[in-house]
Amino acid sequence: MKDIFEKIEKTGAVAPEKITFLKEMYQGTKGLQKEKNKDKTMEFMMNVAMKSRQQNITFTKDEMNLIIQLLKENATPSENAMMDTIIKKGLNN
Repeated sequence: MKDIFEKIEKTGAVAPEKITFLKEMYQGTKGLQKEKNKDKTMEFMMNVAMKSRQQNITFTKDEMNLIIQLLKENATPSENAMMDTIIKKGLNN
């Protein structure tokens, strides 16, 4: 995962504060994998969204795809299915 962050940083396409935010989010997903708790996963996702709003951090579609990739990388298959459902619902609204 460190390589992904290094690649992102080298491109200069993503602001440093966004990269810091993504790194913090990634660290948070590691604990979720151990707990395997759907409620904790949803709570974490909601906290990520709230924190980004509080810090006035917005992401492009490409940046959001990266966030989803990071979340899914540390999630269980059932958590991934849940995220896919949430994403699909979000696209239809």
